[in-house]
Amino acid sequence: MRATLLILATVLAGCADGRPGPTEARAWFEARYPGVRLTGVRNTEDEVVARSYEFRYRAPGEAAERSVEVQFMEDGTGRWTDRPAAPSRLP
Repeated sequence: MRATLLILATVLAGCADGRPGPTEARAWFEARYPGVRLTGVRNTEDEVVARSYEFRYRAPGEAAERSVEVQFMEDGTGRWTDRPAAPSRLP
Protein backbone atom coordinates (compact mmCIF):
# COMPACT_ATOMS: atom_id res chain seq x y z
CA MET A 1 0.00 0.00 0.00
CA ARG A 2 2.78 2.42 0.97
CA ALA A 3 4.65 1.71 -2.30
CA THR A 4 1.48 2.38 -4.30
CA LEU A 5 1.01 5.74 -2.60
CA LEU A 6 4.65 6.66 -3.25
CA ILE A 7 4.33 5.81 -6.96
CA LEU A 8 1.07 7.76 -7.23
CA ALA A 9 2.61 10.82 -5.54
CA THR A 10 5.62 10.67 -7.86
CA VAL A 11 3.44 10.45 -10.99
CA LEU A 12 1.22 13.33 -9.87
CA ALA A 13 4.22 15.50 -9.01
CA GLY A 14 5.64 14.88 -12.47
CA CYS A 15 2.43 16.15 -14.08
CA ALA A 16 2.55 19.50 -12.31
CA ASP A 17 3.84 22.09 -14.76
CA GLY A 18 3.14 25.26 -12.81
CA ARG A 19 0.15 26.42 -14.85
CA PRO A 20 -2.47 28.04 -12.66
CA GLY A 21 -5.49 25.94 -11.84
CA PRO A 22 -8.90 27.44 -11.05
CA THR A 23 -7.98 27.98 -7.38
CA GLU A 24 -4.77 29.85 -8.27
CA ALA A 25 -6.56 31.84 -10.98
CA ARG A 26 -9.24 32.88 -8.48
CA ALA A 27 -6.60 33.96 -5.95
CA TRP A 28 -4.73 35.91 -8.67
CA PHE A 29 -7.92 37.78 -9.67
CA GLU A 30 -8.91 38.59 -6.09
CA ALA A 31 -5.42 39.93 -5.32
CA ARG A 32 -5.28 42.02 -8.52
CA TYR A 33 -8.79 43.48 -8.20
CA PRO A 34 -9.59 43.90 -4.50
CA GLY A 35 -13.16 44.88 -3.73
CA VAL A 36 -14.52 43.29 -6.92
CA ARG A 37 -16.85 40.36 -6.27
CA LEU A 38 -15.80 37.35 -8.33
CA THR A 39 -18.86 35.31 -9.31
CA GLY A 40 -17.24 32.64 -11.48
CA VAL A 41 -14.06 31.30 -13.03
CA ARG A 42 -14.12 29.15 -16.16
CA ASN A 43 -11.19 27.64 -18.07
CA THR A 44 -11.61 28.63 -21.73
CA GLU A 45 -8.34 27.39 -23.23
CA ASP A 46 -5.83 24.82 -22.07
CA GLU A 47 -2.85 24.48 -24.36
CA VAL A 48 0.74 23.43 -23.76
CA VAL A 49 1.99 27.04 -23.84
CA ALA A 50 -1.06 28.89 -22.52
CA ARG A 51 -4.02 28.58 -20.18
CA SER A 52 -6.91 31.05 -20.31
CA TYR A 53 -9.70 31.82 -17.89
CA GLU A 54 -12.91 33.78 -18.13
CA PHE A 55 -13.59 35.65 -14.89
CA ARG A 56 -17.17 36.74 -14.19
CA TYR A 57 -17.48 39.55 -11.66
CA ARG A 58 -19.55 42.38 -10.23
CA ALA A 59 -17.92 45.73 -9.57
CA PRO A 60 -18.76 47.48 -6.28
CA GLY A 61 -22.17 49.14 -6.45
CA GLU A 62 -23.11 47.55 -9.78
CA ALA A 63 -25.81 44.95 -10.32
CA ALA A 64 -24.67 43.89 -13.79
CA GLU A 65 -22.30 40.95 -14.10
CA ARG A 66 -19.35 41.46 -16.45
CA SER A 67 -16.52 39.27 -17.64
CA VAL A 68 -12.90 39.49 -18.67
CA GLU A 69 -10.68 36.80 -20.19
CA VAL A 70 -7.07 36.49 -19.07
CA GLN A 71 -4.38 34.30 -20.60
CA PHE A 72 -1.48 32.91 -18.57
CA MET A 73 1.81 31.94 -20.22
CA GLU A 74 5.21 30.87 -18.96
CA ASP A 75 7.54 33.89 -18.76
CA GLY A 76 10.82 32.12 -19.50
CA THR A 77 11.83 31.78 -15.85
CA GLY A 78 9.31 29.05 -15.09
CA ARG A 79 6.65 31.40 -13.71
CA TRP A 80 3.21 31.57 -15.31
CA THR A 81 2.00 35.15 -15.61
CA ASP A 82 -0.77 37.05 -17.37
CA ARG A 83 0.42 37.68 -20.95
CA PRO A 84 -0.40 40.09 -22.37
CA ALA A 85 -0.83 41.89 -19.07
CA ALA A 86 -4.39 42.00 -17.78
CA PRO A 87 -5.96 45.45 -17.59
CA SER A 88 -5.12 47.43 -14.48
CA ARG A 89 -8.81 48.46 -14.31
CA LEU A 90 -11.65 46.16 -15.23
CA PRO A 91 -13.94 47.02 -18.14
